[in-house]
Amino acid sequence: MTGAEITTIAAAESEQPGRAVARMSSAVIGRILVFYVVSLFLIATVIPWNTVRSGESPFTLALNTMHVPWAGGIMTVIILTAVLSCMNSAFYVSSRVLFILAERGDAPQVLVKLNSRRVPVGSVLMGALAGFLGIIAATETPKVVFDFLVSSSGALAVYIYMAIAVAQITLRKRRERNGEPQPPVVMWLFPWLSYAAIAAMGAVLIAMAFTSGLQQDFKFSCITLVVAVAAYFMKKWTRRPAALPSAIT
Repeated sequence: MTGAEITTIAAAESEQPGRAVARMSSAVIGRILVFYVVSLFLIATVIPWNTVRSGESPFTLALNTMHVPWAGGIMTVIILTAVLSCMNSAFYVSSRVLFILAERGDAPQVLVKLNSRRVPVGSVLMGALAGFLGIIAATETPKVVFDFLVSSSGALAVYIYMAIAVAQITLRKRRERNGEPQPPVVMWLFPWLSYAAIAAMGAVLIAMAFTSGLQQDFKFSCITLVVAVAAYFMKKWTRRPAALPSAIT
């Protein structure tokens, strides 16, 4: 369910960012409805939901239940294609975000240096290194690494979306106080729908904290959040003003 926020990162490099964000956001909503909501409904009509085990494809299980030939091979190709697409997006976003962090003084300045083709080589290599380390860790201890990643990211995505909603409300109200025009893309029923989104995500966190099967995910996510916030304040206290290089055009 995560990843929709990267549309803004990609749209920032387009000629018409506002239009690009609107089109990509609509496309993401449609894809979630088709490939997540509808597909889960179809799976649940074929197999009991509690028979799906972690690390196994529910699509393959459903197709095998219907005795579809070559179900495992078909889903392997589809899943591999989807994973490669996700990896490509994550690779781009990680290098782009690292570059922006370095440009603003929140990451080592080596990550902001561009080569002759104006590519932030340091940011790209760091993203690649993280990917290779993940592969090595998953190969050595596959069960431990997979469970940790799933658990630590369980509620973390909710924290991120809550932060995005709070930032959206804050920036929008700041624009209004300064008499600036509305942004090209505006939130419906502002600010009440944004408040409702924050309240709904807060309810999800509370439910995770009191649901026995999700408490481990909630705890690991809280630990990850504390580490990230602590790193932010440590960097804020030790930051030194520096001349910022020009951004990627």
